[in-house]
Amino acid sequence: MSDSWCVVLSVAEVSVAEPSETKALSVFSGKKVIMADLLHKDEAYEIFGAAIEVHKELGAGFLEAVYQEALAIEFQKQGIPFEREKRLNIIYKGIQLKKSYIADFVCYGNMIVETKAIKEISNSDHAQALNYLKATGFELALLINFGSKLLQKKRIILSNSGL
Repeated sequence: MSDSWCVVLSVAEVSVAEPSETKALSVFSGKKVIMADLLHKDEAYEIFGAAIEVHKELGAGFLEAVYQEALAIEFQKQGIPFEREKRLNIIYKGIQLKKSYIADFVCYGNMIVETKAIKEISNSDHAQALNYLKATGFELALLINFGSKLLQKKRIILSNSGL
């Protein structure tokens, strides 16, 4: 059995904590999960802030590519380091596969940002982000859906350190 663990947190669940607190409380599969020091907390906060700005300006209803372009502009305006449509290698049992994954964004060189323009984020979207983390070795993916009336934001965490 692997020592890895995964936690999916919605930003609404995380926002219960005071900004000065370093712990977040969420419910995952019916169990309480406590995390000390959210992974890349400040950077994720900045990225979500940029996404909120894009959604506030454009609203719902555009194609995903429109939101990606607007988000790239907002990242640049806010000084958030990013690479758009970044090709990431996939490693299988220590061997690099010929197939690769193209992330919508890699921000700060260490987190995947996946954008969607759909009615609602599904379990399939969570699984996709988790698989990207497993394949790339990154620990954090931010899943952002511009397609709903209210912007949906999720943190997908895969860590090899124990809970």
